[in-house]
Amino acid sequence: MSKTIDIVVLAVCGLPGSGKSRLCRSIAERCQEQIDEDASMILSCQVIEYDNVQKQLYEFDVKYDKNGSDQTTYNDAQLQAWRLSRTKALEQLSIALLTNLVAASTSDTSSGKQKPTAQLILLDDNFYLTSMRKQIYKTCQQALAASTSNETIHFGVVHLDTSLDTCLERNQAREATRIVPASVIRTMASRFEAPGKCSPAPYWESACLRVREDDTNDALTATMAFIKSFIHTGIGIVIPLPSLAEQAAKKREEQLQTLATKSHQVDLVLRRRCVQFVAAWHPQHARLSNEIRKQVLAQQQQQQQQQQQNDGNVAACDAAVSSFWTMLLQQGDWTLREQDEIRNIASEDSKTYTNCGRI
Repeated sequence: MSKTIDIVVLAVCGLPGSGKSRLCRSIAERCQEQIDEDASMILSCQVIEYDNVQKQLYEFDVKYDKNGSDQTTYNDAQLQAWRLSRTKALEQLSIALLTNLVAASTSDTSSGKQKPTAQLILLDDNFYLTSMRKQIYKTCQQALAASTSNETIHFGVVHLDTSLDTCLERNQAREATRIVPASVIRTMASRFEAPGKCSPAPYWESACLRVREDDTNDALTATMAFIKSFIHTGIGIVIPLPSLAEQAAKKREEQLQTLATKSHQVDLVLRRRCVQFVAAWHPQHARLSNEIRKQVLAQQQQQQQQQQQNDGNVAACDAAVSSFWTMLLQQGDWTLREQDEIRNIASEDSKTYTNCGRI
């Protein structure tokens, strides 16, 4: 059995009224009709429209004043329905991915030479934040981790970059049940994080297509060519999640790096205390202060490893300095006057912390 079937997940994003749903319907119709070579490469096309998922949970009632101005406001129930619809849509994507992974892995492509083909899943939503698009990528990773097949999932983003005025005009011409409050569209436009704007692009947005209003090629032609590039050039391949063993090893490595960095900072702070103590007293006490520095550092490293503490660097330095002065008093053969002087040095040290920060 030779592998020739890939899964392509495409997030179609843009403002309400930018033409996302129309584009998704056109792609689905073209694939179903198999009218050209590009469409014939797609074995199946599924569209997950977030608006439809949301409508099943809540119907929005758009209200206008006597001048025709939009007066619609979101209540708690509507916001809750909106958030829940996003979770439901990702669940649908997960089911579709697992179903397609099984179908792809069991397809018999052993008879003769097969041309590359794909199963296409289109996600129709605004996706105006990059974190929303990242959720889709993570869902793809989770599907790969849950599947035993060796199939490939590709992820890409199509951004319909339509002007705000055009989107508002198209939105107003919709049927009443599909109209989005104009205030919501304006807010979304001001917060829109367009894919491909960052350099370098985030790993989950390595494959992006931007379709503008003034493009000479229409959105359908450009998007079909974009889909074809996934199949032939292998762009936008979803990186599988590491295994549990790999995740544990990475976590341990990060812990060791944190420990090493923290220990270095604590050591620097303790060395400054040694210099401070010797400068205030006589050089013959340098050996004692240095030995205590080593003891405090070793003690703290052992505690960090045994308890796997996640204390911040500042807290670790505070604890080390406190231990340094305490152990210095305990281990030295001091007179009462000398003990008082050491306490004074420690007290001044504490005041320096308060006024100047950790030094």
